[in-house]
Amino acid sequence: MSELLQKLSSLSGREYSLLETLVRAQFLEGGQLLRWVQQIVDDRLALAEAYLKHAQACDLQRDAECRQAISRAYYATHHAGRAVVYAVRRRDVATHEGVIVEVGQILGEEAAGVMHGLHRLRNQVEYELYLLRLDLRAEAEAAVAQASELLSRCRAVVSGRRGVIVETARKQKSPVVEMCVDFHELEQAIQEAFVAALGEEQVLDVHVSRFPHEYGALVLLRDKPSADATAVALEQEERFRTAGIPVGILVRQARGKAQTFER
Repeated sequence: MSELLQKLSSLSGREYSLLETLVRAQFLEGGQLLRWVQQIVDDRLALAEAYLKHAQACDLQRDAECRQAISRAYYATHHAGRAVVYAVRRRDVATHEGVIVEVGQILGEEAAGVMHGLHRLRNQVEYELYLLRLDLRAEAEAAVAQASELLSRCRAVVSGRRGVIVETARKQKSPVVEMCVDFHELEQAIQEAFVAALGEEQVLDVHVSRFPHEYGALVLLRDKPSADATAVALEQEERFRTAGIPVGILVRQARGKAQTFER
């Protein structure tokens, strides 16, 4: 599993699109792909936290440890930024400047500016012998504080990814929200609603497809769809449509006759 996660953690956008194609062709279960993504994001955030703790533990009375604190603070933001990019864009960005640019697009230019400043300062303390114009202790204290604040923002983005489907859509003027909906997160949101109503043993899988003017969700159940399943489908359709995400939900028995609903 660790080797698989290592390869998945450095996916390009094109490679992730290929995995989505496998999901739509039912060669790969969408929920499993989402769990892998979440694991990679969580592990990247944990690494960022470890770097931050290292920075916070440095003795800032010593110049050498001030340098370490600045360096570790920067790498905390670097890995937290990569976690956010992977969570939002479903791809990795390995270069320092690339991560900063992507973070700026997601979190705003202020966050990118913090990372850029820490990156420049990290280069100074790592490679320059004499730092005559720097107050190392003050710079280290500021770097640790900035890294801590940025990590908090990154954690908030990651933890709120499921809610971003609805919350982002509310801000959209257009009824078609191509950019804010992640297939697997939409699938998971629908699956969680059906599991809560019908029980985990009944809900086998959920598949989402994109059509010109709406998303279509196919919910596969173990047994023939009941009145409760119909009600859940209509409730979820209304939930997402109210949020600005047009979704049509079809419920059917996994190996039985399709169950359709009047709209």
